Amino acid sequence: MPTWRKSFLMRSSPKSRKLVYCGMHHAFTRYHQPVYDFKEGFLERLNDQRMGNLIYKQIGNQAMTICLHFPWVSSKGWDEPAVRPANGMIDELMATFKDTRVGFDVVGTPFESVSATDTCYAFGHPGFKLADFTDGYIYQKPFREYQGVTVDPQFITKENLKEAVDMLADLEAAKNLTSPEVFVRVMQEDADMQKRFKDVH
Repeated sequence: MPTWRKSFLMRSSPKSRKLVYCGMHHAFTRYHQPVYDFKEGFLERLNDQRMGNLIYKQIGNQAMTICLHFPWVSSKGWDEPAVRPANGMIDELMATFKDTRVGFDVVGTPFESVSATDTCYAFGHPGFKLADFTDGYIYQKPFREYQGVTVDPQFITKENLKEAVDMLADLEAAKNLTSPEVFVRVMQEDADMQKRFKDVH
């Protein structure tokens, strides 16, 4: 999986803990993700049906989100260059340290009040703060140093192409995956962190 994938920690009891490693949009617990129509310019709703949301409804504050450092979706839209989390404050702070591999609490610390105004994650959340988004944070390195995985060119074949396409949730994207070669190329582009993050500002 790409190094920018995110996770959340679910604590089922004081004696047993579960770690679920997933994309950030699946990991939201207290936070409800905006569903925004960028073409028409309005907020459709706040999604409270993500996996983490459903778990949070069952066990409350026993579930917590831990965010791995990744570029945030811009307030200008999904197709625009992504932005640095929390208006770049985290990147700027970590640039002052030699060893930046660190995890830290957000809720209950000075980090909880860090604001973010240039991301669509703030839509529908007046006074949006980092603590609204996540309980904890892990920072490993600046985006310019991120590296993706090497995609096995034989991972998708003529024999398993249909099965692979059928597993995709994005039906529109799936329509374009007409051959193993196309599928592999799309995966390679998705894993190219240097290209994907070069315009993050």
